[in-house]
Amino acid sequence: MPLPRTKTPHIYTLRSNDLPADEEKKEYEITAEITGINHSNMDNDANDEERKFMNI
Repeated sequence: MPLPRTKTPHIYTLRSNDLPADEEKKEYEITAEITGINHSNMDNDANDEERKFMNI
Protein backbone atom coordinates (compact mmCIF):
# COMPACT_ATOMS: atom_id res chain seq x y z
CA MET A 1 0.00 0.00 0.00
CA PRO A 2 1.45 3.38 -0.91
CA LEU A 3 2.26 5.62 2.03
CA PRO A 4 1.28 9.28 2.07
CA ARG A 5 4.16 11.53 0.99
CA THR A 6 3.76 14.07 3.76
CA LYS A 7 5.41 15.00 7.04
CA THR A 8 2.05 15.37 8.80
CA PRO A 9 0.65 13.09 10.07
CA HIS A 10 3.80 11.21 11.08
CA ILE A 11 3.91 7.77 9.41
CA TYR A 12 5.03 4.61 11.23
CA THR A 13 5.37 1.47 9.10
CA LEU A 14 6.49 -2.12 9.60
CA ARG A 15 8.82 -3.45 6.91
CA SER A 16 9.99 -6.92 5.99
CA ASN A 17 13.60 -7.93 6.51
CA ASP A 18 14.13 -8.97 2.89
CA LEU A 19 13.17 -5.77 0.99
CA PRO A 20 14.68 -2.29 1.36
CA ALA A 21 12.69 0.46 3.09
CA ASP A 22 11.49 3.49 1.14
CA GLU A 23 14.19 5.81 -0.11
CA GLU A 24 11.91 8.73 0.79
CA LYS A 25 11.58 7.82 4.48
CA LYS A 26 14.18 10.41 5.51
CA GLU A 27 12.67 13.23 3.44
CA TYR A 28 9.17 12.67 4.85
CA GLU A 29 10.30 11.61 8.34
CA ILE A 30 8.68 8.17 8.01
CA THR A 31 9.56 5.77 10.82
CA ALA A 32 10.19 2.34 9.29
CA GLU A 33 10.67 -0.54 11.73
CA ILE A 34 12.46 -3.43 10.07
CA THR A 35 10.98 -6.67 11.32
CA GLY A 36 12.40 -10.18 11.34
CA ILE A 37 9.58 -11.23 9.00
CA ASN A 38 9.96 -12.01 5.30
CA HIS A 39 7.73 -10.00 2.96
CA SER A 40 5.94 -13.15 1.76
CA ASN A 41 4.84 -13.84 5.36
CA MET A 42 3.27 -10.42 5.96
CA ASP A 43 -0.16 -11.70 4.96
CA ASN A 44 -2.20 -14.85 5.63
CA ASP A 45 0.99 -16.93 5.42
CA ALA A 46 2.28 -15.47 8.71
CA ASN A 47 2.71 -17.84 11.62
CA ASP A 48 1.16 -17.08 15.02
CA GLU A 49 4.29 -15.32 16.32
CA GLU A 50 4.55 -13.10 13.23
CA ARG A 51 0.84 -12.20 13.39
CA LYS A 52 1.14 -11.29 17.05
CA PHE A 53 4.09 -8.98 16.30
CA MET A 54 2.32 -7.25 13.38
CA ASN A 55 -0.89 -6.73 15.36
CA ILE A 56 0.57 -5.17 18.48
